Amino acid sequence: MIVRTRHIAASLASVGLILFATVRTFRPQYSDALAKKTFTPVTHTVLFQFKEGTTPDEIKDVCARFASLKKTCRHPGTGREYIL
Repeated sequence: MIVRTRHIAASLASVGLILFATVRTFRPQYSDALAKKTFTPVTHTVLFQFKEGTTPDEIKDVCARFASLKKTCRHPGTGREYIL
């Protein structure tokens, strides 16, 4: 039952991330400042599936390290953050 719950949770999280990225990418422009900003389509989606027996602490650690990439990954040409 725990494995099934993890699969369901992982699937829901994946769908949520995809929807968030899609909405963020294609949202309407609400102000002149946003109108000048360019948004690029999603080009890469990452999904996780953990082996049976993976502890909740290990899952939290992996997710935290992955989420930290948003601040640490920089575009090589501009030096700007590029992960949504």
